[in-house]
Amino acid sequence: AFIQVHRNIHKLERDGSVLLTTGPTAASDTRVRRAQACAQHSEAAVLISRELIRRKIMSQAELVIEGMANDATADNIAHFAEMLYSADSLDSIRLLEAQASFRYWQAWERVAITFPKTDLIRIPDHWLTFGTRRSPLSKNARRATTPANALLNYLYTLLETETRLAINALGLDAGLGLLHADTASRDSLVYDLMEPIRPLVDAYLFRWISQAPLKRSWFFEERDGKCRLMADVCTQLADTVQTWSREIGPIAEWYVKELCSHMLDMSKLRRPGTRLTQERRRAAVGSAVPSNAPAPVHQNHCENCGALIAVTSKQ
Repeated sequence: AFIQVHRNIHKLERDGSVLLTTGPTAASDTRVRRAQACAQHSEAAVLISRELIRRKIMSQAELVIEGMANDATADNIAHFAEMLYSADSLDSIRLLEAQASFRYWQAWERVAITFPKTDLIRIPDHWLTFGTRRSPLSKNARRATTPANALLNYLYTLLETETRLAINALGLDAGLGLLHADTASRDSLVYDLMEPIRPLVDAYLFRWISQAPLKRSWFFEERDGKCRLMADVCTQLADTVQTWSREIGPIAEWYVKELCSHMLDMSKLRRPGTRLTQERRRAAVGSAVPSNAPAPVHQNHCENCGALIAVTSKQ
């Protein structure tokens, strides 16, 4: 599927794997890239990572309490965010994030997935709940075996591509992360900056599966049990790209600002630009910062037959 948003172009397989991404890039400031490379061995690594994960965990707790009405689990998750303030190493931050995520995905496991009644005869039983985030085929989140997990993987891939493009637009090195260790062929900074936005993607999916049935024709089960997406639903998911682009922009710019303030003598360095959000340009002309629009509303289908329901505005 080809997806184009402004000057950004993505080409994705239906399983969510990225084939191609293109977008604008900025000239690299060597001093900023050097600071990025040295940050791993300074206090900046802990301070930046702590804030990224704090935002993620608090958003997870908010979704669990507001969407799932599970106060006990939400309080448990939020407790790990409070513990972050005393975390003084990347390992301790990773541990707290893992403990919070374990409880968070436990809360997701029994979330019901509905299909039109006419589709139910062709629906495997394990498709009727969100299920475990850990696929039995890969022992991680990849190669999903349930529709909801397959949808979430695809949405995360859209966020990943927009995050990579945002990093390139700011002249950073996508491979030099903090929380995610250096690994061949992995852009660790991309996954670092995605962390606080992931719960927003989760919330979009939760609203979708809570309010409307999915359609059997959107999914294809391979012989090994892997659940793949068909073109129709991929097109709907692609409509959310601009939302994730707007969400990741402030995070990427915040990262550059924090990196420079901790690692460089700012008196000798030009203030980091706001190429993604245009915050400095709007401040210069006195215009207000636009609010982030929510992800587009998904199509609604009949609970009995799965037919598309047209939504008309009220007069």
